[in-house]
Amino acid sequence: YDLATEYFEQSLLISESLHDDWSLANTLNNLSETYLVIGQYAKALILLDESQSFIKKTGGLALEEENLDIRMKTLAKMEKFEEAFSLQDRYMMIKDSIINSEKIQNIAELEAKYESEKKERENKLLKTEMAANKAIIERQRIVFFASAAVILILLIFMITLIRYNRLRKRAGQLLRKQKNEIEKQ
Repeated sequence: YDLATEYFEQSLLISESLHDDWSLANTLNNLSETYLVIGQYAKALILLDESQSFIKKTGGLALEEENLDIRMKTLAKMEKFEEAFSLQDRYMMIKDSIINSEKIQNIAELEAKYESEKKERENKLLKTEMAANKAIIERQRIVFFASAAVILILLIFMITLIRYNRLRKRAGQLLRKQKNEIEKQ
């Protein structure tokens, strides 16, 4: 534990130089827990008080929960059970807040995931509908051009038949005229 204490104290110096309140609070909590384990309860409480001042600056519920947990264990080891028990309500309220915020975050993540999947399904459905509509339009285009081609062929055929009939009538009239002329002679 001497080595752990030394490393935590080095971490405190680094956190102080960086003015990182969250790291200071976290390191003080860890160092106080080390002092709790080795039986230096008074030192642990002093560090927990110091940590609490940084926790108030950061507003970290998880750090405050950890601080209260270590404080209750330390007070219990010092046989100050009433004082430890008096912290229980605050500890449970913070723990519930953390759990609730985690649940809210999980619900928000699930809602976001649901919405994302819903939009993805809608996009796939729209793409499928677009492909089907494109195929229908292509078929309609083919039918239109095929119908236009058939109508054009029929029109050409009708014009050809009409011209042929006219030519035949003229030829018939010409033959009749020539026949009449021949008969007159």
